[in-house]
Amino acid sequence: MNSAHQARSPIPSARTTTTCITSMLALLCLASRAHSQTQVTFSVDFRGSTIARPDSGAATPITEGDVLRAASGQPAFGPLPAPTIVLNGGNLGIGAYPTCVGHTPGSPCGVEVDALSFGRDAKFDNTIPAGQPGRARIYFSVDRIATGVSNTGGPPNVFSEGANGANEAGADVFTPYATVVGPVGPGTPAPNVGVFDGNGLMSTSGALYRGFGLREFPIGPPPFDNIDALSIEPFPTGTNAAVYFSLDPAFTDPATAQPNSGSAQLQGVPPSAVLRRLLSGGSIAIYALPAQLGLSPINDDIDALILAENGDGVYQPSINFYDWLGGATDMLLFSVRRGSAVIGQSDSQFGVPIEPGDILAPPLTPGARPRIFIAAEELGLRTARMGHTLFGDDVDGLSTRGEPYEDCNHNGRDDAVDIALGSSSDSNGNNIPDECEQTYSRYCTCPSPLGPCGNNDATAGCQHSGGVGGALDGAGTTSVTTDDLVLSASRIVPSSVGLFFMGPTATQVAFGDGLRCVGSPTYRLGVSAMSALGTGSYGPGIVARSYTFGTPASNITSGTTWNFQLWYRNASAYCTPSTFNLTNGLSVVFTP
Repeated sequence: MNSAHQARSPIPSARTTTTCITSMLALLCLASRAHSQTQVTFSVDFRGSTIARPDSGAATPITEGDVLRAASGQPAFGPLPAPTIVLNGGNLGIGAYPTCVGHTPGSPCGVEVDALSFGRDAKFDNTIPAGQPGRARIYFSVDRIATGVSNTGGPPNVFSEGANGANEAGADVFTPYATVVGPVGPGTPAPNVGVFDGNGLMSTSGALYRGFGLREFPIGPPPFDNIDALSIEPFPTGTNAAVYFSLDPAFTDPATAQPNSGSAQLQGVPPSAVLRRLLSGGSIAIYALPAQLGLSPINDDIDALILAENGDGVYQPSINFYDWLGGATDMLLFSVRRGSAVIGQSDSQFGVPIEPGDILAPPLTPGARPRIFIAAEELGLRTARMGHTLFGDDVDGLSTRGEPYEDCNHNGRDDAVDIALGSSSDSNGNNIPDECEQTYSRYCTCPSPLGPCGNNDATAGCQHSGGVGGALDGAGTTSVTTDDLVLSASRIVPSSVGLFFMGPTATQVAFGDGLRCVGSPTYRLGVSAMSALGTGSYGPGIVARSYTFGTPASNITSGTTWNFQLWYRNASAYCTPSTFNLTNGLSVVFTP
């Protein structure tokens, strides 16, 4: 469909409908990429019930060796489909991957990815004052039995999502309130806040924030998912683009008495080594040896990784903290899994017992113990050295981005921290500052006598053959910067085909079995197949999509009002010979 045709009519021809459906995923991918080069990617461990779910890309069964992202490209509000595979275990060079596709959840298959980075994490910089843009902000995940500390902020945080049987922390991503600059040893536990949720639905703590489409309480079936590796980085490109990761040990977890998956042993590499593979292919190489990191090649395991690689693909260890700022060395930081031999031993920076929640740096001398760069308490985590527990909380994923990463109100601070500190209000409790929130509303519903054949519905579009009107609502924000508005349709004819479209003007005229609510010119966003429950969605990436129509008049900008609607098939000829109907209109005022 060319731009001129898109601007004339919201009705797809029979010839173009199939083409639109085929191209829908590509359009969403382009819109997401235009929104941001940075994406949140992760892996899940073998025990979660997302293992073997068909992914939302090619319907490939998900394994614990896959690098995943949210189906829409960016985290979104639920309910959500399964994540999409970005890189599979074969892309990482894991030999056992082909035999593990479709294996039963809960049964290890020797492909588990334990830590992840693309070598483009934000560098810690001690020359940037606190509160200034550019300071490295830490994002982290914890394992499914982590509980956090009770006095470390309000929900959502590790404590609200993990303690008292909530069982939801393992699929979430958190950040400390402060942008911490190391080295920082143990102290009073600091507050943290949830940034991304596992499933994007309201948690048992009452918290609601955007998620990935994972399985967590109460949406099952159990066992619930656990994010096992995390990256919030721009996806690398070029001939030297590589992925850095580690694999899983074979030793037993002392807290659960369950053995780990042994993927490192099966691949013939140490679980305490950082591995590297070019995205273009080739064999797995060891990037950083266990001895360089102060770890045992057999009895320790790297569980999370932060890496700012200087571009040559060869590990040059940092000797003095922050010498990585000059570019001659690589900033490599990590945490170790609970059960590693180095846990409980004194680190070589502060002389205190190492915890599985600590962010560690390599030792000054190869073979010496790692140095604590940022203690687990600074993340608001429970530690044995503070007397909280026999086993400290385990950090499962780490990544850094320059402050701010998500900042819809442009005040230089991440939105979740804004709300947690009280500098922004969040009256609807969805972890988005109110000043960035929705200014959208339904209009052009179908009260009597507007229905063409008495098919009135005062709350939505005119009734279809199912006896109800199709409804269109919005989710997410109206910020053109975050570009995360999602059009959400419900009560549509089950399994029908629909077309989302938009225009700058509102109208109300009889059209098919319903009302057309968007005046000319109109722009086709994309075709979508409705679910068996009569639901469908489009977005995020709507702002980016508006810039693909080839005319400045179609561009969504801050302060403009745009109107949206869904046209859908109703082949039963319920009301008129037209065999189609429409939802109500949705009016959206876009914000910065």
